[in-house]
Amino acid sequence: MWVVTREVRSLAPVLLLDPARSTFDEMLRRYAVSMRSRGLSEGTIRVHQFGVKRFFRFAGTYPWEWRPQDVEDFTSSLLSRPEPLAHSTIRGYHQRGCFISCVRVRSLTEV
Repeated sequence: MWVVTREVRSLAPVLLLDPARSTFDEMLRRYAVSMRSRGLSEGTIRVHQFGVKRFFRFAGTYPWEWRPQDVEDFTSSLLSRPEPLAHSTIRGYHQRGCFISCVRVRSLTEV
């Protein structure tokens, strides 16, 4: 039988310089944990996280401020480029819209 112990150290209170960014990073970490629990590969998780980060850069706001129409604007912009993305890629971004829905529901229930 294995016994696992953790050493816990008391740290002085830390002031977050960018609490919104820290919250977003933690959301991405939790999103990855959720995908791992569903048996998704690390490569798939990286692709999903890349998509969320790309959308974050496009929207210029944090997930708790995202709206469904932001996803439409984002994917429309990807289709209207000189070399538009493949429709399968766009569908993938829409599936990542589930992340947005999940974030919105969690942020509303955690208030």
